[in-house]
Amino acid sequence: MPKHCETVLYAEDNWDVPNILKVLGKHDSIKKYVIALHDQDVLADGTPAKPHFHIYLNFGTTNVQLPQVAKWFGVKEQSVEKIKSDKSDRNQSMGMYYTIKYYTHQDEPGKHVYPLSSFTANFDLEQAQKTGTEKLKKREQGRASKQEVEEICNKCADGTITPDNFHEYVRPTLYVDIKTKMERAWQYYDQDFQRKTEGTRDCVTIYAYGQSGTGKSTICRLYAKELGLTVYKATCGKDCFDEYQDEQSVILDDLRPYEPFSHLQLLDLTDPHYLSKAQARYKNKILKNSFVFITSVLSPQALWNGFGLSAIDSSVQFYRRIAELWEVTKDTIYIYKYMNGEFQLTGTAPNPVPEYIRQQKPSRSETLQSSGIFQKIHTEYKQMGSQQMPSANRTLNSPLRAEKPGVDDDDDIDLGISEIPIESLEYLDIEQETPF
Repeated sequence: MPKHCETVLYAEDNWDVPNILKVLGKHDSIKKYVIALHDQDVLADGTPAKPHFHIYLNFGTTNVQLPQVAKWFGVKEQSVEKIKSDKSDRNQSMGMYYTIKYYTHQDEPGKHVYPLSSFTANFDLEQAQKTGTEKLKKREQGRASKQEVEEICNKCADGTITPDNFHEYVRPTLYVDIKTKMERAWQYYDQDFQRKTEGTRDCVTIYAYGQSGTGKSTICRLYAKELGLTVYKATCGKDCFDEYQDEQSVILDDLRPYEPFSHLQLLDLTDPHYLSKAQARYKNKILKNSFVFITSVLSPQALWNGFGLSAIDSSVQFYRRIAELWEVTKDTIYIYKYMNGEFQLTGTAPNPVPEYIRQQKPSRSETLQSSGIFQKIHTEYKQMGSQQMPSANRTLNSPLRAEKPGVDDDDDIDLGISEIPIESLEYLDIEQETPF
């Protein structure tokens, strides 16, 4: 049921302003009205149109039946029409604005223009139209042009704008307006990505294990950031990738056998050559990451043995997927590679977490001085970033050979690689207890 409507009455039916006002005065539900006499209209064949009155009625918050309004004036039901308004026009002001503007014929070349002063109303028409014009101007300024929307959708479709970085390209109000179009463009990108890559990828897996609180998760996060990769930390539960937004690296944190992945799912997620699809609640996600980091209190051998598999499910297929194994203790990081059927120690580095915690304690406002724990990463990794990915048969150099200051683990504390104000660290939480 409408809250405002209009009808047309003809002078030849003995309607004039006094008679119309007499009818309006009988109905308290009418909050605002406009009576617009059109006596200068011309038909398409050039003959004068019959003089008539356009009647606008506004009922405020009250819903009124159109057949009821028709009875007031003794006209047919179809002669009374609802005024259309968009959902944002809650007080009908813009619907009223457009209706009155139509009555004046302002934007209709060839038609007689009727001044607002010739209308009869119970409110200030001039002010109402001025307010409507200003509101319309602000609304148009907030809307994007067709060209801008097309450019944004094209960038979503080619992978420039992703669900992870769209806030850098699209203002909030515009995102609300074109969210559906952007999501469809991302669906196109997913399909095009699979087509162009033919279902293949190059992905590196790094496995960090050790006791809780030794710095595993944070070191993995920092390593990814040093490479310029965005990071997604898989959540607990069945649908670990519900919130995945095309991040370039994934942390599978604190793994246990079957918690949350089966051995087949784990092999799929760490496959270095073929695209992986991860289970999500409404639709499985295509993983576009170039790095997988696994953290656990269990060694790879203990994790795999925990699945309780038969001999046919060889552990070698999992071990060969691990590019580097980091055994993280309170004081030292031991670095291994899988060679000749076993994990062989290739280097060590001091655990940087305790020193970093001591640097954090004095004040949040001081600047962290870091010598750069990952500054000696192999240059090929750095060049790779989010674009180039390592080849399947590359030989990885250990990235943790130099003694550097560092970070905490399960507190998700972030470490600046260069001079970074402490306030800017995303994962800083120095109030949380540490094991040191």
